[in-house]
Amino acid sequence: MAHEIQITKTGSPDVMQLREVSRSKLAPGDAWIGQESIGVNYLDVMQRSGAVPIPIPGGIGLEAAGRVLEVGPDVTNVKVGDRVAQHPPAAVVTRSISLPCHSPGPALPQTSFR
Repeated sequence: MAHEIQITKTGSPDVMQLREVSRSKLAPGDAWIGQESIGVNYLDVMQRSGAVPIPIPGGIGLEAAGRVLEVGPDVTNVKVGDRVAQHPPAAVVTRSISLPCHSPGPALPQTSFR
């Protein structure tokens, strides 16, 4: 099981809930990323508060970095163990995430995840 921060309604920080989510089978071109660092910025706050609409229920978060845990069929640009940074459409506040492999890019080796 994976975990992510989800919101089922907009509002104060109290609307955020840690939920277990199913880890689906990887689609061709996708990779599972184990998140090690997640950025929180003002847009995340605006989305959570409802000032910027997002699909509800759903997750929040726009930037993250971590390591590739698993790759799906047809993935050639990353491999298990690669350090990557990603800027997917949304919902990266999670311990792991499945992303299309055009999204994660290399993280510089000297960049700390902390």
